[in-house]
Amino acid sequence: MRLSTAAVGLLVLVPSPCYGWGSLGHVAVGYLASNFVQDNTASYFKQLLKNDTEHYIAGVATWADTIRYTKWGRFSKDFHFIDAKDEPPTYCGVDFERDCKEAGCVVNAIKNYTEQLLDDELVAYRRAQAAKWDTSIAEKMLGGQRGPYPAAQHWAGNLSVEIGTGKYSSVRESWVHGLDLDSPIETAMIWATESNAHVCTAVLPEGPEAIVGRELAFGEYFERAAPVIEVQVARAGYRLAKWLDLIVDNIQHQALSEL
Repeated sequence: MRLSTAAVGLLVLVPSPCYGWGSLGHVAVGYLASNFVQDNTASYFKQLLKNDTEHYIAGVATWADTIRYTKWGRFSKDFHFIDAKDEPPTYCGVDFERDCKEAGCVVNAIKNYTEQLLDDELVAYRRAQAAKWDTSIAEKMLGGQRGPYPAAQHWAGNLSVEIGTGKYSSVRESWVHGLDLDSPIETAMIWATESNAHVCTAVLPEGPEAIVGRELAFGEYFERAAPVIEVQVARAGYRLAKWLDLIVDNIQHQALSEL
């Protein structure tokens, strides 16, 4: 089953179309990441993205989704997902060689755009573009708030507290287990496999036919999906922060070694 992404910074994998969180989830992940990055990471990306406000990541959270519908950005349409050839609920699993299209997928997009950010010979506007890689249920979770930025910032603030000192504080480091800048494919596959497992447990436990023609923002589906969405947004924001930290630490280490 196809998994889309919360595409901020570097396409952190979270299951979006089945849960229907739309731009609200994307922007919330951006705010979350900005709450957890190191100071040097924040300074680097504020300069690269030419935005020194608190919205510097959230402000580009939906850029990748927007440009894929343009003539110029149509090449990126396959970079937002990996289309697992599995059979939920009998079997949920992702295989890179089997499931990543010839034109690319979110897993190797993470690798490609990470490499672009690390390439100090690449012109600044290309590195800025690389930094911008990658609503109904989420809106209901937040009490029907409209407008992605205020609602997402509020949501991200609450989740930041839960990650910092609340219910996610004891598990947050497990979310970044296996994070390896030298192995972006393997790292992304950890995220993809974890996200894909929710297809069997939360999205399609009764098979694809069970949700045909149903309004998914209400009833049993909502009750099952809402807590999964919350933890996936929390994971995505925290993971993105740590991944961006690794990138900037690498860039600055290389710069120091060349002095």
